[in-house]
Amino acid sequence: MPSTIPLDDAKVAAELTQYLPDLWKAIIDTDIDGAGSTSERVDRGSALYGKRFTARRLARTVFMGATPSVMSGHKGVEKKRIFLGTALPGDVPGNFHSALDQLASGSTYLYSEGPSYWYDTHPNISKTARDFADSLPIADVWAEVHERLAKNRRANTYFAGVVTAPTGPPDVADTEDTRLVIVGPEHKHLKGRDDSPAMEFARRLLTDRAGGMRQFQNSLVFLAADSRRTEDLEKATRNFLAWRHVLRQSAAMQLSGQQEQQAKTRMGEADSVVTSRLVEAYDFVIHPVQEPGAPFTLDAVEVRSGEDLLVRAGKKLHDSGDLSTQWNARAIHRDLTGVLGKAWAEQGHITLGVLWALHAQYPYLRRLRNRDVLVEGLDSVFQNTSWEFEGFAFADSYDGERYDGLVLPTDSAGAPAYVDGLLIVEPKRAIAQREAELADLMPNVDPVRPDTDQNRRGDSGSGGEIRRADAPKAAPTRYFGTVELDPVAYQRSFNDAAAEVLAHLARVPGVDLRVTVEIEATTPAGFDDVVRRIVSENGATLRFTNNSFEEE
Repeated sequence: MPSTIPLDDAKVAAELTQYLPDLWKAIIDTDIDGAGSTSERVDRGSALYGKRFTARRLARTVFMGATPSVMSGHKGVEKKRIFLGTALPGDVPGNFHSALDQLASGSTYLYSEGPSYWYDTHPNISKTARDFADSLPIADVWAEVHERLAKNRRANTYFAGVVTAPTGPPDVADTEDTRLVIVGPEHKHLKGRDDSPAMEFARRLLTDRAGGMRQFQNSLVFLAADSRRTEDLEKATRNFLAWRHVLRQSAAMQLSGQQEQQAKTRMGEADSVVTSRLVEAYDFVIHPVQEPGAPFTLDAVEVRSGEDLLVRAGKKLHDSGDLSTQWNARAIHRDLTGVLGKAWAEQGHITLGVLWALHAQYPYLRRLRNRDVLVEGLDSVFQNTSWEFEGFAFADSYDGERYDGLVLPTDSAGAPAYVDGLLIVEPKRAIAQREAELADLMPNVDPVRPDTDQNRRGDSGSGGEIRRADAPKAAPTRYFGTVELDPVAYQRSFNDAAAEVLAHLARVPGVDLRVTVEIEATTPAGFDDVVRRIVSENGATLRFTNNSFEEE
């Protein structure tokens, strides 16, 4: 195997280089084999490589395979052949890729083009690039990352806007639509730390704005870099900037055609690495959470899927129920009778503008993408057949006694204009006024609610009598329901079931409510020890009555 030939042995090296120019002996000592060589430094810098001399064996294979063709028009040996000439029992092939990349970036005489690698007698420009990369101020490195982040300022499904790498509160407007703030890598987050630079920066942006205190705290969410990955991002960005510098200065540096091509190839490779490292680094979504009456706190969740930063952040928040791109009348009614119940009950109405501002201001309300989402939710009340119990009516204004321009969802006039001053009216008040209006129009006819079966007018006959309603049937005394939750967005599915079903049952006086959660999970590969331990311990802590794994 070419990788096992000890080129650091003087007799072996002399035998192999006797037909080559003397310069090759220095190249072997500098890059390929022996103490102080590039391959030896790469192996020494990694336990994965060092214990199996991975970089040294790769360098030997490149030398043995590619040197005979160095003077031909088709230089180099392909990567797959390098790996074949290097592999020994017990090797991890995946380590070959990263070790060869480090050799290419650290060697003085190693060249690459496409999948081919070779050593040449002309020094490459790697050292120039390395020296430039090491001299770059960190501010210049992060400025390049900021420019790349700015490419994410585009229309998307989840966020009404995107702000990238703000320097402080003045860079983030205090508006109502939900925006994603991608913080610069200098504000990185350390998992489990509430005082990380990213968390402190997010608190500052949520608290302050240009000229005062921020009002719309629920309109901002943040995407931050993982402190465990920012070092790799910095290194990759330095490498890209260095090769770009070399390529731009090719004329001044009097690079040969081969060297210029090398710089172009290496810059392209480095550019791809930066793109990959950027996606890997931005792995934490930070957003404010709040209980009514309490100050907001910050929650940081990891995001580990998706190549698009906006989609991965938005999908994570959407699936967890922390961001909605659709809303409905039942959910609005639930808020109006729940966390906003006191104000709505006292006044009997709330304006659209105020309701939207509350959603944008307080994290205890659902975070909506923009005002259009709320409007679509309000409009859905016209398809809600039980609006009297789970909906609302609309009006243009209120003079203290009656509503002007009252619109019920059952009216044929259709939806009102959804302006900020539109009143969202409590159903019982709207119905009471409508019945009073009907009574004024037809004083000899008892007002009848349009959606009840009681007291409907019977056949007119000769006397136009009013038929009595049938005797009410006995009300059912038991409810039983089963639902299968979405296995991906299970948290949101359970929240919906709790809000739309459990909440109504729980409000019945004297109700005996029992809720049982049944979980079943299967996988052909089997659950590993880590998953079994975590699930079993957590299940025991939560007092699961059935809490075990079994074989089928």
